[in-house]
Formats: sequence, structure tokens, C-alpha cells
Amino acid sequence: MVERDIRAAGPLRNLASHVPADWWRTLFGALYLRTDGDVVEDDRLTAQEVDVLVAAAALSHRHRILDLCCGQGRHALELARRGFDHVTGLDHSSFLVQLAWQRAAASALRGTAYTGAPPSCLAVCHDKSVVRGLALALNVPVPTEIRLLCDHSVTASLDYPLFVKPARADGSFGIGSWSVADNRQSLLAAVDRLKHQHGVSDIVVQEFLSGREYTVGIIGNVESGLTVLPIIEVDYSTLPSGPHFQCHDSKWDASSSSWTGIRCCKAEIGEAEARHMENAAVALFGALGCRDYARFDFRAGTDGVIRLLEVNPNSSWCWDGKMAIMAGVAGMSYPGMLQAILDCAWRRTQ
Repeated sequence: MVERDIRAAGPLRNLASHVPADWWRTLFGALYLRTDGDVVEDDRLTAQEVDVLVAAAALSHRHRILDLCCGQGRHALELARRGFDHVTGLDHSSFLVQLAWQRAAASALRGTAYTGAPPSCLAVCHDKSVVRGLALALNVPVPTEIRLLCDHSVTASLDYPLFVKPARADGSFGIGSWSVADNRQSLLAAVDRLKHQHGVSDIVVQEFLSGREYTVGIIGNVESGLTVLPIIEVDYSTLPSGPHFQCHDSKWDASSSSWTGIRCCKAEIGEAEARHMENAAVALFGALGCRDYARFDFRAGTDGVIRLLEVNPNSSWCWDGKMAIMAGVAGMSYPGMLQAILDCAWRRTQ
């Protein structure tokens, strides 16, 4: 018997690059392939299905439509193309939702309106080193870092502790308790883990900032005015001692201690520090081409200097997320926050 070395790739941000282009041909039956537009990409079939849906449900443009299990958004986007302004797609698969976002972004070129940043902004903000370079040009302090591409070796002359993460990712993908390295051995182990368990070949090794962590939220547009929400601080005080940061489990695993132990509260901070972060957030919002809403994360180093961690141009709208918490501190209800974002997008597209 021939033994095969089969290794799980772990969570992947780009599933399509790890499977054959026609993977679905051997997995699904002929009937499924003839009727499911998500794999056969039949725009005519999608249009016919939406015709049936609109007629059967007597839908009009005043209705609010929730597309459950929306996949990569073929029905939701078809409805949007027909002028239905209140369409929401929801799916458990982050990969399919990401594809839906990409299609929605492409649809903007054909006149479909949507909330949030345009494709150019999303592409730039997805690459943390590019955002870092722009921040430096705007005199916004950032952590020191090096970038490892493909098989680049890790230099021996580094100051610890260091933070190891994917250069292009979001949602804390590829970040775990092992991401902070106190020595060269743990650094090499973290880099190896990203490469072989997460399929990441483009890696950032960054100065680990251990000070207080803050978030600034903005709702609005440069042309019509920006509302800077009250700054909040990430509270790690209930967690055991050790390096604290928001890992993947803190956002996606409800059984994790970091899920229940990390809280956010209104930041008790001096006026100068607050003004520094607010000005940096406003400058980056405009320079990056953000729209409607965005979130900016900062953290202090051991020297007390508050540095930019990253920019989230289409940050989460969830009811217990940071945007909602900041809106609550500002006296805004959760529905009120959502309405404010939608209103900004609506005014922008008129």
C-alpha cells in the first residue's frame, strides 16, 4: 500500500486557488449542475429565477428582501440591478460572502449602488504594508516591521517581542496565541505555522505594541461631512497575564476565553491623544478613499506613542461590534447607526 502524506491546509482566505477550477463537476449530479447558477454561472437562468420570485411574491421596490444562504450573491445582485434598493444577503460561508462583495464591487461600474468603500479602497486596505506606507506619508506613527515574501529568510537582528501576521488579510485571520514571538525560535515557529497551516506566503513581522488599544469610528463622506464617533478602548483586564491582542478566536469562537474576556468601553484619554487619533483617522479616511463608514485601530507602544494598527474600510455592522459600541457611546441606537450609514450611501449615490 502506498502511503500519502496528506496535510490539512487549515482556514483559507482564498479557497479558489487551492482547488481545481472545475472541482464541482465531479461532486454534483447532472440535475444540480443544470439548475444551480452558482457553479454554471448562467445569467439567463438567474434572471428567470428572479422573474419567478418577483411574480410569486408580488415584490415591489418598497419591499425589504433578505436573501438567506445567498452564496456569491447572484439573486441579491440581480434584484439590486432591477432597482430593489433594500436587499440584504446572508450566508454562513465567509468565502462565498467575499465573492459576493467582489461581485457587488464590480456591479458598481454598472450603476448598482452599495454601502461602503469602492474596490480600489478595499484592495489598498487589504494590504497592511501599503496602508502603513500611506500613514507614514501623512505623518501618522506606525509600528516598525519587515515583510517576508515567499521564501525570504528571517533576519537574525531583530528586537523582541514581535507580532507575526498575514500581510493581506482581515477578520484576524491567521492570528492566534502563538502570533507573539519572544525569541527567534518562537518567531520561526509562527512563520512556519502561517505558511503551512494557513497557506500564507506573504507575512508581516511587526513590532508588538503592548500598550493601551483604541478604536476610532467614522460615519459619513468627505464631500458631505464626517462624524467621528467617541473613541473606545479594548479592555483586556479580565484575561490572564501575558501578551494581549485580538486573535481569530476572540472574534469567531464563542467558546474561547478571549471571546468572553475582551470588552470595549469608552476611552478615558487625554484631549491631545484623542485629537491625535481623530485627526489621523480623518486624514486616512480621505486619502484611502473610504466611504460611508470605517474603523481605525490604534495602540500605544512601550514609549507611550500611539501608533496606527490598521484600517477597516468595511468594518462589521454586527450589533455587538466596535462600530455599534462607539455609536452607543454617542447616544445612537443600533438601528440608528445602520440608518445613518444607509443615509450616507443614499445621499452619495443621488
